Amino acid sequence: MKTYFTTAITACLGIILLTPLTTHASITGHAYRFGNQQALYLIEFSFVTKDNDYYIPVRAMNYPQEIANTVTYDVANDMVNTLSAATASLVLSNQPVVDGHYHIPAGETGEFTLVVFAEIDNPDPLQRYRVDVNALPHLIGTKKTKTEVSDTALDYLTTPGIQFPLVIGGGK
Repeated sequence: MKTYFTTAITACLGIILLTPLTTHASITGHAYRFGNQQALYLIEFSFVTKDNDYYIPVRAMNYPQEIANTVTYDVANDMVNTLSAATASLVLSNQPVVDGHYHIPAGETGEFTLVVFAEIDNPDPLQRYRVDVNALPHLIGTKKTKTEVSDTALDYLTTPGIQFPLVIGGGK
């Protein structure tokens, strides 16, 4: 099972890394199901800077609370806001990386994709599973002042929900 999970992560990330990021004026979320328990979730978003440089975290983690320099998210379904799921994730961009953050110079726009590969243990076939971002900390200016994306904006950082099939006979 772990070999399948590792192979699936490697294949999905390889495809994503070889595909150029597209420009979006708004936030876009995608969800793709693989097998009976695995899914790939993508959330594309951008930051437009004016007078200051911005620094966006590269690291992402499935965690219900804010972690310094990390985009955090939850795997959820229609009944439960936070599920226990094995995940692998990161934020992708073509912006240069400086001290573990993507750097967006003042006056430019940075495009980003949060990539989450999740394995959900015993998914309920009647539920739809999604990823919701719950914290997107970033740094602004030469002093790198810590700032958060507003709760209103976070409400848009989500993916569509997907359903998993009913497995009969105990197979995965």
